[in-house]
Amino acid sequence: MATTIKRDAAKRRLKTVAMEDKVSAIESMLRVLRSDQYKLLTNYMYIGSDDLKVYMDLTENGEYVLTVRAVTDRLIDIGRLLS
Repeated sequence: MATTIKRDAAKRRLKTVAMEDKVSAIESMLRVLRSDQYKLLTNYMYIGSDDLKVYMDLTENGEYVLTVRAVTDRLIDIGRLLS
């Protein structure tokens, strides 16, 4: 009985540590993703750096969900992009 309790506690600790490592990796990746998304979107819209929000969530299933929110009031003229 005590062995089962210790084993279950160890599994929970290991799962917590693994989740914390993933969260730390997400924070590092978010900085890079935000920079890349900003560079990409400025080719198509007038956007300030404060107008871009990038979020990444980690589900209980271990899946990553990326959400990008970009706010602008003007798009770049498509004709300018084609010339």
